Amino acid sequence: MTNTIPHLTTGATALLAEPTAERIRAMRSRRWVLYPRAKQALDRLDTLLQHPRGTRMCLTSALMGPNSVI
Repeated sequence: MTNTIPHLTTGATALLAEPTAERIRAMRSRRWVLYPRAKQALDRLDTLLQHPRGTRMCLTSALMGPNSVI
């Protein structure tokens, strides 16, 4: 399918052909918007998870910021 609506992604354009119930389910599903700082935090947490376990605590991290979850 070609992207006939240029401001939509290919995935969004393909969703237009789906039944109404499927389009509503897609709109209500959770999404993750990957901001650069969020990517840095996720990369840091992944590094901590991949670090070998030991008897002493070596690597730690604290995430701080305003809570915007409603």
